[in-house]
Amino acid sequence: MVAFEEFDIDVVELTIAQLQEGYAQRRFTAEAVARAHLARIERYEPTYNAFTSFNPAAIEDAKAIDARRAKGDPLGPLAGVPIVVKESVDVVGLPTTMGWAPLSSSVGGVDLMPECDAPVVARLRAAGAVILGKTNVPAFCWDGARANSSWDGPTFNAVDRSIAPGGSSTGTATAVAASFAVVGIAEETGGSIQNPAAAQSLVSVKPTFGLVPNTGAVPLGGSTRDVLGPHARNAVDAAVLLDVLAGYTLEDPKTVAAIGKLPARGDAASLRPDALAGIRLGLYGVGWREQPLSLETEGLYDAVKTNLHACGRRSSMTRSSALAFLTSPSCTMAGTIGVWSQCLTIWSTTCNASDHQRPPTPSRA
Repeated sequence: MVAFEEFDIDVVELTIAQLQEGYAQRRFTAEAVARAHLARIERYEPTYNAFTSFNPAAIEDAKAIDARRAKGDPLGPLAGVPIVVKESVDVVGLPTTMGWAPLSSSVGGVDLMPECDAPVVARLRAAGAVILGKTNVPAFCWDGARANSSWDGPTFNAVDRSIAPGGSSTGTATAVAASFAVVGIAEETGGSIQNPAAAQSLVSVKPTFGLVPNTGAVPLGGSTRDVLGPHARNAVDAAVLLDVLAGYTLEDPKTVAAIGKLPARGDAASLRPDALAGIRLGLYGVGWREQPLSLETEGLYDAVKTNLHACGRRSSMTRSSALAFLTSPSCTMAGTIGVWSQCLTIWSTTCNASDHQRPPTPSRA
C-alpha cells in the first residue's frame, strides 16, 4: 500500500453531515478527506485486517469531486464521502473473490474481474461517494460470527479484538467501526448485516427484500432472501445511504416491489422527533432467547426503554413472549424507517452517554 502522510482532519466518528458542512465551508477537500482515511487505514489495517483490496483510483475519484464542486456542478448526497463495499459485491477494477482462495490471485488463485458495477455501486458513484476498497468476508459468506475462513485471514473487531467481529459483512463493520470509512455496504441472507453491526456497536438497516437491487452481488438466496444495506455509526447516516441505494432498476426486476413505496423526499428527510408517537414496541422476553440479558446489558436496556418512553410519550411497550415486533398505524416505508431510525438514534445516544460506550482502542484513538 502507498504510504500517506497524516492530514489535519479528525476522521474518527466523522458523520456525513459534518463532512458536507466542512465541504460547504471549504475547511477541507474530498482529496484531503480521502487521504486522511487512507492514512488511518495505513496505520491500523495491519491490526484489524478489514480489507481484501483497495481502489487505486480513490484519490483521483476524490479529486474529480473537488473539481466538480469548484465549478459549481450539482453534487450527490454522498459527494466526497469515503465508503467501503463488501467483498461479495461487484466493483469494476477490483476482483470479486467471495473470500474463497481459488478466486484470489493473491494466494495462487484466479481473479474474477467484473465487467460492470453492481447497481448499488453504480448508485454510490452517481451520488459522489469515494470508494476506498472492498472488505473481508468468510469464504462464501458462510459464517455469521467471523471471517476466519477467508483467503485474506481473519478480521478483528474494532471495539475489542478479543471478541467475535460478526459476519458475514465482517470487514465492512470493522472498517466503519474503526473509522476507516464513514459508511459501508453490507449484505445478508440471514443475519450478515445485523450480526456484525451488533457486534461492533453500529447502526444497520436490513431492507425489505426488493427495496434495494441485489444483482451484482454473489448470491446465496438471490431470488428470495439476499438484501444489501447500510452499515453506519449513526441512524441519520444509515438513512442517507439507504436513500441512495433504494429504488427500482431495470437491472433487477425484483425491485418493482419498491415502486411507489419510497418517501417523496427520502427516508433521511422523514426522520422526526415525534416518530415514536403511537408506536407499539415489543421487548426482549421469554421465548425469544433462552438466556437472560447480562446485568450490564439489562442496565443499558432499561435506560433505552426510559428514553423511548420519553421521546414517544404516546408509545407503548409490551414484553413479548416471541420475537420483538414493531407496528405502526401506517405501514409506509417512510414511517417504518423513521421509527427504526429514531429507535436506533436513541439507543446510540443512550449507549454513548453511558460508561459502556465502545472502549478506546488503537483503532479509535
